[in-house]
Amino acid sequence: MRNLLLGVVIGVVVVLLGAYLFLTRGMPVATKGGPPPLERFLASTALHHAMKGEVDMPAPIAPDEANLLAGAKVYRAQCEVCHGLPHQPPSAMASGMFPRPPQLLMPRKPPSS
Repeated sequence: MRNLLLGVVIGVVVVLLGAYLFLTRGMPVATKGGPPPLERFLASTALHHAMKGEVDMPAPIAPDEANLLAGAKVYRAQCEVCHGLPHQPPSAMASGMFPRPPQLLMPRKPPSS
């Protein structure tokens, strides 16, 4: 029984030490490349499970003129300062952010084949 308890304690210490060393010595923090594979896996898994029951659900808000105008007012009040407006230069705040916030209202280029 004593050996089992000692093995569990040593196992926990080794795992915690390994996690500490990974975070302080070997965790990739480059911003030029894409996310590391573990982060990509965790994000896609969380997104998949969050959207699982929502796929065929109707939109909770009708896309009528009143709702679209209300959404535009919210965007102008809360989002524009970082994400900007079409064909406008980024604000001073957005220019100082790293990575830069994406322009949400710009048309996306079709993927090249």
